[in-house]
Amino acid sequence: MNFVEANDPKLIKKFQYLLQILIEQKRVHSDIVKKLIGTPFYELRIKVNQEFRIILFTIDHDNFAESNNAILLNGHINKSTKDYLNAIEIAKALLLKYKKENNE
Repeated sequence: MNFVEANDPKLIKKFQYLLQILIEQKRVHSDIVKKLIGTPFYELRIKVNQEFRIILFTIDHDNFAESNNAILLNGHINKSTKDYLNAIEIAKALLLKYKKENNE
């Protein structure tokens, strides 16, 4: 949440709107949510002022349409492939920490 709240109000409003879509819709367009191949993560894509802010998250089911819970892990501004690799490593560490804390 710190990643989103540290930005301008336009981004915060768009983030809240996209979260509402995730909660209410079982099918979401790939412009908004995209599965990262070879990982358990999805990306929530927020475009504001010609920049993409990416929030990595995971779900509680193998099928997106059948999931009930999402865990938002971390966010970054997409500038290069290196940003993705770093963000995925951070997300893996955060997910591991979450699972340990919740005995999963």
